[in-house]
Amino acid sequence: MKQILIIAGVAVIAAVNFVMYCCLRVASQEDQMLERMSKRREQEGDDD
Repeated sequence: MKQILIIAGVAVIAAVNFVMYCCLRVASQEDQMLERMSKRREQEGDDD
């Protein structure tokens, strides 16, 4: 019974870590996209 609880606990921790990794990855991509948009706006503003 202890082994099942340990395995279940490890599985829950692994699942939470995976979800956190995915969220951080998506947030990083969003941040990079916003930075590119900001730079593009600055360049378009300088051209005027």
